[in-house]
This record gives sequence, C-alpha cells and structure tokens, in this order.
Amino acid sequence: MPTEPVPAGVDAATKQGLLDLVDYAAGRGWPVSKTCEVLVSRVVSCFVVGA
Repeated sequence: MPTEPVPAGVDAATKQGLLDLVDYAAGRGWPVSKTCEVLVSRVVSCFVVGA
C-alpha cells in the first residue's frame, strides 16, 4: 500500500476522483489496501504503456 501522498502536481479534481474510487470500492466490501494496490498497478501500467 502506498505510503506517500498523491504528488502536489496532481490537480484537486483528480485527487478527489481517486478518493471517490476508494470510497466506492470500500462501500462494496473491498479492503482499502486492495483498492490501493489495484489503483497503483493500473496507474503504473498506464505510464508504461503510454511511454
């Protein structure tokens, strides 16, 4: 699970969107740690594919 905050260069709407996704998943029974793991893996794969 990430221990660093979302970088300051990420705009407020994106940060809110990430928090909303975590809340949505938690409301459906996903542990926060698993949700963060999936989100991080997706973000990293987007950067690798987009490179």
